[in-house]
Amino acid sequence: LRLLFEMGERCVEVNSVASSAAISACGSSGEWIQAFQVLSEMSDRSLQVNTISYNASLSACEKASEWRLALHLMGDMRDRGVEMDTISCNAIVSACEKGGEWFLAFQMLNEMSEYRVELDTISFNGAISACENGAAWAEALHLFCDMSKRQVQKSTITYNAAISSCEKGGQWAMSLHILRDMAEHRVEASTITYNSAMSACEQSGQWELAMHLMSEMAGGFYLDMDTITFNAAVSACERGGEWATAVHLFGDMARRRLAADKITYQTVVSACEKGGEWELVMHLMNEMSHGVFDTREAKLV
Repeated sequence: LRLLFEMGERCVEVNSVASSAAISACGSSGEWIQAFQVLSEMSDRSLQVNTISYNASLSACEKASEWRLALHLMGDMRDRGVEMDTISCNAIVSACEKGGEWFLAFQMLNEMSEYRVELDTISFNGAISACENGAAWAEALHLFCDMSKRQVQKSTITYNAAISSCEKGGQWAMSLHILRDMAEHRVEASTITYNSAMSACEQSGQWELAMHLMSEMAGGFYLDMDTITFNAAVSACERGGEWATAVHLFGDMARRRLAADKITYQTVVSACEKGGEWELVMHLMNEMSHGVFDTREAKLV
């Protein structure tokens, strides 16, 4: 911005290229207000404002989660007859996703199709993630299926967002179907992938399936298991009345040097309580009262 100002002071011509570069620099540093100001000044100077200029501004909005301004810029592009491309639309989708506006992100993909703008993996990932964050699992799955119809390549991010949507929507069977589809298409799964699928099974009382997924992580895919993994497994066992397995998992965390948290303790306590194991309940409650939330310090097993 300082360079742009000095160019004007020295009567050096400030052109569209220099202004677009300044907007990009503002966006990279999170200065979205300055980016918008430079774009406005381009109009004041009667400089050509093109797709590149707007894309730089939209990128600044996206980084700052300024979805309202992103939509305003979209309207401005249409009023001026400036062509929107995939980069423009992806930035708007991402801004809406970060701003928690899942419906607007979902709607944006429909508009991209209407205006014949190419949808790519990034477009779908942004919209599916927005739907996932907004607990709109049906819309997320609709987009996931639409990717297959359009032959748009799915990534690990795509599958993770879709499975997480199923988890939040209580769709455990669909989450497993998507997980298998992931393997068939040889897309690499991650710890997040399996944690979400396990949580979906746990919430639906499918403790055996949750344990099976956990064994897949350790045996077939050699994925790291974290506290979230064990919490999902322990919770699944608690719901299924499998207190002994819950206690075994609690001990396995200690052997793996994984820290337990308050959720872990509360769930194991609940499992033991349902199983009538009052001695274990009292022992765990005592540890909790002393602020022990780490299996590396626990002496239960």
